[in-house]
Amino acid sequence: MGILNINLVMDSKFNLLSKEYDDGIFSVNEKNGFLPKNHPLRELPAEFTKLQDLVTNMRVWVDYSKQVSGYLAEEGLLEAKVAELPNYKEEIENFMDNPRVLQALFRSYAFLTSAYLLAPSYHTSKRGGGFGKAHTRLPAQIAQPFVKVAQRLGCPPFMQYHYSSNLGNYYLIDPEGSFDWTNLKPICTFLGAPEEEGFLMVHNDIDSHSSSIVESIKGALKGLEQKDATAVIESVSYTHLTLPTIYSV
Repeated sequence: MGILNINLVMDSKFNLLSKEYDDGIFSVNEKNGFLPKNHPLRELPAEFTKLQDLVTNMRVWVDYSKQVSGYLAEEGLLEAKVAELPNYKEEIENFMDNPRVLQALFRSYAFLTSAYLLAPSYHTSKRGGGFGKAHTRLPAQIAQPFVKVAQRLGCPPFMQYHYSSNLGNYYLIDPEGSFDWTNLKPICTFLGAPEEEGFLMVHNDIDSHSSSIVESIKGALKGLEQKDATAVIESVSYTHLTLPTIYSV
């Protein structure tokens, strides 16, 4: 009965099979699932050297194993480094038609925005005073280029899952290795500790299995469109078979 009811809305105005999502970075389909079409850029072009330095070294631990600290480890140091940051809003114009660079810029400004705004809260917490007040104003050299990149990508200028924190924020430790979270490392972090890195990358590992789910959902939709209950059930069963793999991550 449920399948019959759903079939009633699978008309020309609700044909999900004809809709394709591709923004030059992500293409949600049976091949990629929710992962980007290409691995994200680890570094920004040379035009953005000082921004690259900030996002590489702003984390609390630049090298956790050797206890090498970064800018966030010292109160006020990140703010001092941001004060020296150029406003790259003009340089960005040269990359407005380069989706991979725009995504890397979005990731960089998203992490820098969150780190800058919450730096005072973090240091108040370190002193045992709970989470203190955050900065209430974002410097123009962060805000203006970030808004320009975000508008070009068509999304709000703040941290998000796909362009910044996770799916656009990884590299393979062994380029020839598997897409297992133990072989993934985030490009940008706040703390730089293994717990943070593992938390971020396990989600990417989960999403690496999404291609089969997208395939099964499209198969189910096609079955609905053709009023083929058997095809719908088989496609949904395929999704069910994928879930144990995801749960085991």
